[in-house]
Amino acid sequence: MSTIPNENSAIKKSQFVGRYRITSMELWDQDFVDAEVPGFIEFKKNGLGEFHFGNVRCDIDWQETERDDKPAV
Repeated sequence: MSTIPNENSAIKKSQFVGRYRITSMELWDQDFVDAEVPGFIEFKKNGLGEFHFGNVRCDIDWQETERDDKPAV
């Protein structure tokens, strides 16, 4: 007997999962971005993640979508 995975049980592979270094921000210089830790944004497999730059750290939830027919978060 086989089962058909549903949206809740299927593990979706995303091209966005990973940790990305913030190397440029329009409003702050790199010294501020890296004040506490090297600035980053991280997308985890479970749709959660976090970012940290300057003195700001935040948990996020995210989902993959499309914008202009291209993959987006």
